[in-house]
Amino acid sequence: MDTNRSATATANRDRATAPTGATTPSERKLLGHPRALAYLVSLEFWERFSYYGMQSILALYIYYSVTDGGLGLSEAVAIGVVGSYGASVYFATVAGAWLADRVVGAERLMFASGFTIMCGHIALALVPGVPGLALGLILIALGSGGLIANATGILGGLYREGDPMREAGFNLFYAGLTSGVALGPILTGFMQTTWGFHAGFGCAAVGMAIGLILYAFGRSSLPASVNIVPNACSSRTRTAVTISVVAVVAVVLFAFALGILTLDNISYWFTGAIGVTLVAYLITILRSDRITPVERDRVYSSLPQLFSNVVFYSLLMQVFGAIAVYADQNVNRWIGSWEMPVAWIIGLSSGVTLVVSLLATTLWTKMGDRQPSTPTKMGIGLPLIGCSFLMFIPFTNSDSTPLLYVFLLLLIMAFGEIIFAPTGISMSTKLAPAAYRTQMIAVYYLSIGLGTSLAGVFGQYYSNVTAYWAVLGGVAITAGIVQLCLGGWVRQRMHGVL
Repeated sequence: MDTNRSATATANRDRATAPTGATTPSERKLLGHPRALAYLVSLEFWERFSYYGMQSILALYIYYSVTDGGLGLSEAVAIGVVGSYGASVYFATVAGAWLADRVVGAERLMFASGFTIMCGHIALALVPGVPGLALGLILIALGSGGLIANATGILGGLYREGDPMREAGFNLFYAGLTSGVALGPILTGFMQTTWGFHAGFGCAAVGMAIGLILYAFGRSSLPASVNIVPNACSSRTRTAVTISVVAVVAVVLFAFALGILTLDNISYWFTGAIGVTLVAYLITILRSDRITPVERDRVYSSLPQLFSNVVFYSLLMQVFGAIAVYADQNVNRWIGSWEMPVAWIIGLSSGVTLVVSLLATTLWTKMGDRQPSTPTKMGIGLPLIGCSFLMFIPFTNSDSTPLLYVFLLLLIMAFGEIIFAPTGISMSTKLAPAAYRTQMIAVYYLSIGLGTSLAGVFGQYYSNVTAYWAVLGGVAITAGIVQLCLGGWVRQRMHGVL
């Protein structure tokens, strides 16, 4: 379930990669790689451990009764909050990239972001009630945005362009973070079922603390280039941005105080805000006189793919919301006299996705130029995840969905994810106009954020469970068919981009 982060790695390889700061072969001490690679892999492992560990029990914490250690809110609110939180991470990623490029530098921001994440988990573990939930999620979202935006860019800066060890370094990095994705839900789920939710959140905090301590020992091994601010903004710009951020925070707090913004409708507000930002980005790019007619055509060709992105992630991110609720209420998790924690279903999903990704990599490598085009892959991935949603329907009124059946659902979902997701970030860079390369990557992440936020909006209607799975599955299948039908139009306007 960590394709987004592998996609982030691909997108950021070209950021902060100045050859003057890269590690030379004589400085390598770890299997031919820069010594700093080990510290970055460790940090990513523990960050993913804490992030996915916390998120695997988040929805349960919100809707479990107070006597069971939760907040006692409704399932719809739980799914909505989880979706809004996920969307806020992608919003924060755009801000994190801007801060690194314009204000503080990538490495300093990444380390500070890791500390912010740890503080967020501590708040969830120690501060009771809704205030602890709000404080914790805000800190984790802000920190995750800063870390996601910069970790893989720093990794790319360790290697010179054309270095034959570069791809192997990214593979090691990806293996480390996916291990954290799989292990986090297992340990936090065990802590939650044994000692309660706050112990689970505490486990995530300890994991992030371990990652920061280990990384701190290796910071000196990083090249000086990781702290360069490549496009520093003026003090006037920093002041204007600071005032704008303070104003936005004040408006949000005021809206909460007046009851305009509530936990019941926060997912709707997030969806609107991200949607407006996404459209504004696209209009700015398409109306610019800094792009050529061919570049404009390529941006237009990305529109169906961005729409498909929104639909796909609005289903995929249900794994932390509606699917978590389903696993809690409708799945027979008993194995003999032992009941599997709900969070382990999330871990199982991540493990299945990792295995499928290895198979897909082998397949695409063997097919070479014969593999399907990007629009075709996206058109195949959408119906697969749609079919997996339809397969929930036979057991919607039962509390005994077999674990093997759930495994089959997750397997089909994983195939859809691996066919669909990795192509998106690659295409966002290939189709981007030269003057708006970073903005097009931001557009891609905002489309994921919009889908994630919509997952929370859809959760408001989870009470009609059968219709829920049927409608979402049907929408995904239809969107896939539309994507396939538009394939010729899209390829024509891509002007040779594969």
